[in-house]
Amino acid sequence: MISLSIIIPVYNGEEYLTQALGSIVDQIDNQSEVIIINDGSTDNSLSIINNNYKNEIDSGLFKVIDQANAGVSVARNNGIKQSVGEYITFIDADDFILPGYFLEIQAGIKAHPVDVLEMGYIPFINKSDVSSGKACYSHNTFGLVDSSTVISSIFSRSLFYPFLRVIKRSFFDNNLFPVGIKFCEDLILLQNIYRQSKHIYHIEKPLYAYRLNPNGATGNVKPEYITGMLSFYTSLLGKQEVHIMYLKANIFYVIYKAHENLNLKINLSPNIRKDSLKLLWTLLWDNKITKKRKFIIFSPNLFYLLRKIIKGSN
Repeated sequence: MISLSIIIPVYNGEEYLTQALGSIVDQIDNQSEVIIINDGSTDNSLSIINNNYKNEIDSGLFKVIDQANAGVSVARNNGIKQSVGEYITFIDADDFILPGYFLEIQAGIKAHPVDVLEMGYIPFINKSDVSSGKACYSHNTFGLVDSSTVISSIFSRSLFYPFLRVIKRSFFDNNLFPVGIKFCEDLILLQNIYRQSKHIYHIEKPLYAYRLNPNGATGNVKPEYITGMLSFYTSLLGKQEVHIMYLKANIFYVIYKAHENLNLKINLSPNIRKDSLKLLWTLLWDNKITKKRKFIIFSPNLFYLLRKIIKGSN
């Protein structure tokens, strides 16, 4: 019986792919499967997968799906549809897993059949940095917890990385990655899953190494990406729960950072502007939201202008 399905979307990942897949081969057990979706790569990614991991493919440990380029959301969704595990998680092709990954996750699944199992990660630039890197977590409560007791902390920290959690497959019956959204698509899906979940098990151990990649989506924002985030913020207008307030604050920050990267002025609709001022008033004395983010909510364009003046004077 397959208890864990790992989905890996690949697009032009030849530089780091053997590192990612090699870390899996070193640990994988017979209760897990790996589904690799080649999303129309134009480099040697598909050849590396087929030639270097033939034994894993022939044995059924690795399943390979080759599709025309359609984006990471479609790739992950296709992987979900082809998976058979009771739980599903995700790995990026330029990252790798740390020792104990399968042992810890499988033990957690068996002992605590929860909705979401979480773990820590270590960010890195060079692989040699991982051994001395500091572990990061989506919140600081560990062990078995009710979702309602930690959801505000999770949303305030806003580390909505798919690789940080293992999710019961039934949650994907009505929740898939939003197609057509190419920026923060993981935030849009995972916040909804957390709002539906009841029980979480949080492993106090880093099991994943996350590469800080300047060529990733957050470093290469396009104007059309912002439209999706504004639409998502609009869908939350009128919602006043504390965790939704934190979510709005972080969406606002993401929108600001996208505009900053593009060197554009932020134009908000009257409804969003009105809601953001209410948001600021609610969170003004909340220490979980930094002063910087509060300033951005108050006036993102003024904050951007001051940043330019300060940078210019240095």
